Amino acid sequence: MRVFNSCVDLINETTREVFSRGVIVFDKTVQGKIVGREEYEQKELIGYSYRLTNFNDKVEMLDWARKTFNKSFLNKEIAEAWFKDFFNTNNPDSWWIQNEELKKYWEEFGIEEDGKFSYTYGQRLNDFDQLNNLIKRLKLNLYSRGSIVYVGGREDCSMINRRIPCTIAYQFLVRKDYNKDKVNLIVYQRSCDLVNFFALDVYKAIRLLEYISNKLNLEPGFMIHFIGSLHCYKKDVPEDRRW
Repeated sequence: MRVFNSCVDLINETTREVFSRGVIVFDKTVQGKIVGREEYEQKELIGYSYRLTNFNDKVEMLDWARKTFNKSFLNKEIAEAWFKDFFNTNNPDSWWIQNEELKKYWEEFGIEEDGKFSYTYGQRLNDFDQLNNLIKRLKLNLYSRGSIVYVGGREDCSMINRRIPCTIAYQFLVRKDYNKDKVNLIVYQRSCDLVNFFALDVYKAIRLLEYISNKLNLEPGFMIHFIGSLHCYKKDVPEDRRW
């Protein structure tokens, strides 16, 4: 597992690894929608993981991604809006509407015939009041291994939903670091689009870690991120890096 002390180093090195070591593969669906190979052939790393120990340059990470991939929505305003929608049960949610590029993406790949998403993170995390119960559980048993919230659910195994959550769960583990309790986060993610969403996924996970840490009056520790499929689509890759 790679260990990074900088968010910018993380995204820079992760991008290099996907472009240099990724295996070419074609999945005929994006967000459950049928797509063509010419644009959506991808490079993919399976089972990618890392540990991130410093979050001070998380905004600079977004800046790096926006400039490198030429995606206008990779910015702090969008990332903060997505984090805040963790606490919003509305479907459809609103974090993506303010950016025309992102709005076009989700209208094509996310919105169902009834005008809603198959799911939203806010809906899933507020089901059974998961976030508040997580905080209560940690306050009752600070070193619990069961302090986890789920985005993925049994309904995703039913073949009813076209879209399956990319992030499955967030697990929080409080452990001592030089005799000081700190809150650590493990993110379990089945699928991650390097160009469009990796920086946003990392940022909102960091913000969730900071939020839970604040509720416990503790400092954040580190974040570990497991990704089943880390990939980039050919159409999104800068021309000088295309295969």
